Amino acid sequence: MTREQWKERLPLIQAFVEGKMVEVQAKPGVWVTICSVPDFCDALDYYRIRPEPKLRPWKIGEVPVGAVVRTKDTGSIWLLAGVNNHGLVYVASDEDLRNLHFMLENYVWRYPHETEWKPCGVVE
Repeated sequence: MTREQWKERLPLIQAFVEGKMVEVQAKPGVWVTICSVPDFCDALDYYRIRPEPKLRPWKIGEVPVGAVVRTKDTGSIWLLAGVNNHGLVYVASDEDLRNLHFMLENYVWRYPHETEWKPCGVVE
């Protein structure tokens, strides 16, 4: 391989060194993770850095009504009481039974949910 070809592979090599997953194309449209140290000798378009999963807000039918959410900033616990066309309705606690409405997009980054405190949204 020429020096220029190695330079073209530097982003892949850097990603591998940083611990990111590098994938190789097994067949068109099928990517598999490289488990050993890659040699990067195949054509450059046979390699890629594994795309990071993206988190999107829940759609109305995906909201786990009855689940518990917690604010990241204060740690307040809230119950997801239901969903309407405008957003999400939740109840603060037994002492404070206010129904508050928040748009679903606001939940993705602000609130983890349930006992494992997963993000409020769907990983794609």
